Amino acid sequence: MPTTDGPSPQAPPYALRGQRSVARIIEATLDLLRAQGPQRVTIDAVSARSGVAKTTIYRHYQDRAQMLRAALAAAVDEDAPRIPGDLPIRQQLRWMFDDTRRVLEEQAGMGTIAAILTDQDPEFTDLFRAVTAARRRTMIDVLAAGIAAGSLPADLDTDETINIIIGSYLAAALRHGTVEDDWADRLLRTLWPDLTE
Repeated sequence: MPTTDGPSPQAPPYALRGQRSVARIIEATLDLLRAQGPQRVTIDAVSARSGVAKTTIYRHYQDRAQMLRAALAAAVDEDAPRIPGDLPIRQQLRWMFDDTRRVLEEQAGMGTIAAILTDQDPEFTDLFRAVTAARRRTMIDVLAAGIAAGSLPADLDTDETINIIIGSYLAAALRHGTVEDDWADRLLRTLWPDLTE
């Protein structure tokens, strides 16, 4: 009878090779997405960039859409820990602004953002929205908790507030080509009086 005592057995070599292949596929998919947008993400392109054979990619993913979904899920990190609820609301908002920047800048990239804004690939746009819904839900939860605690106005439009946060980042990126380091602080100073009136 198997026992649970002692160290767990190591993964067999073929499993480790499979994990390494998946990591390379995900990395190549995200690199292409960030730099060039979803239209450049093909099985051929990912194979060439990752060095993983197309036959191996198809062993892990049924098609391009499944590969994209896996890459987006890894990038957005749907299981990211939630912000501690015991922080003052101003610090929670600052965390939310920083997290928004991280997702848009480091995970999505301008290639992905441009493709979504122009709806170059409607199937990808729907996929991106579905995968990132959990992150938006976290933002709504932070705002809703602030409302419930009386720290934010009871009539605050949470959906529009999130649009303002994301729109502010995108506007800065479009205007300057980059977003300044103090963007989150400036946005918080701008919004704070209205959020606490």
